Amino acid sequence: MKYSVKWNLMYKMKNNTSATPLTIADMEFATAPEIKDAMISFINNYNLGYSEPKEKYSLSVVNWFRKRHNLDLNPDHLTQSHGVIAALYNLIYNLTDPDDGVLIQPPVYGQFYNIIKNSNRKLIESPLVYQPDGSYKLDYKDLEQKLSQSKVMILCQPHNPIGKMYTEKELTEIHNLATKHNVTIISDEIHADLTIQKPFVSYASINPNAITCTSASKSFNLAALQTANIFIPNQYIRDKFRESNNKKGIHSPNILGYIATEAAYTKAEYWLDEKINIIKENYKLIKQKLNPTKLIISPLEASYLLWINYQNYQINENEFMNLLKNNDVFVSPGSSYGKKGEGYIRVNIATPTTIIQQFIDNLLDVIIELQ
Repeated sequence: MKYSVKWNLMYKMKNNTSATPLTIADMEFATAPEIKDAMISFINNYNLGYSEPKEKYSLSVVNWFRKRHNLDLNPDHLTQSHGVIAALYNLIYNLTDPDDGVLIQPPVYGQFYNIIKNSNRKLIESPLVYQPDGSYKLDYKDLEQKLSQSKVMILCQPHNPIGKMYTEKELTEIHNLATKHNVTIISDEIHADLTIQKPFVSYASINPNAITCTSASKSFNLAALQTANIFIPNQYIRDKFRESNNKKGIHSPNILGYIATEAAYTKAEYWLDEKINIIKENYKLIKQKLNPTKLIISPLEASYLLWINYQNYQINENEFMNLLKNNDVFVSPGSSYGKKGEGYIRVNIATPTTIIQQFIDNLLDVIIELQ
């Protein structure tokens, strides 16, 4: 595992552990055979020279979203990026000027903070409101106030780290408020395929002119291939997006990213369904085993990232994370997702159930120490 960021991070924290890390959002499942076969076949028959996607690649992407989510996306609006985060940097650069407001909804993926800070834009936060059962709702009054100070909003649908899937009603209200205040919404929909309790609703189904960021990287565990598909209906913005990449010497993602994504979307849907079933069983098991504790588990509506509140144990984050490490539990601290994440942990449950059982046992040992 020497090339794995997730595993190397764990060993830096504790080099003699036999645990499996449940931190960074990639899966502990073997790659789908059809994806591996497609890449091997390409390498055996072609060289690895400069490349570009064929029309059938674009069709495989749009057909996937049509079949899987009943969502019609236009292949003419499609452009590629080396990842959703790279695309967000590019879009923020082209859609805003220095010190313009960029709105996010914490607790939220930590890279959003980095994008805004590193781009010299103004951070605008409209926090989601935590409920006693662990779910979250929008504060529309606060959202409208914050949108009035913003030029762009980064929407995370489904939402990382809390596992929330926005409903059509919620997205419609967000759209109405953004339109009222002339705010452009960029929708990060990288976890779209990982539906657990609610069907996926794309912001593009509410606003056909939406900028939509997608990738097979989460669904099929292909992050290392650095290939994302960005739908930009506005031709001027799309051309500026491509021009910005060209000025930085950034061209199309590597050919194996195209080959793997096309194979995933055309041949490996069964693999994804199998893995979603494992994630559902892991979620069910965690809820059942941790129910007697004072931990509060947020409803997992989508993704494989479980959000757990430990505030009832009245322990600060550093102490809690050290206890977890000493008991071979390696998860993401909530503060990584903003101040609203303090007192929580994010757990990656896209892993075999035997590993989740060990996680539960070790976490319960920590809880016993706290009682």
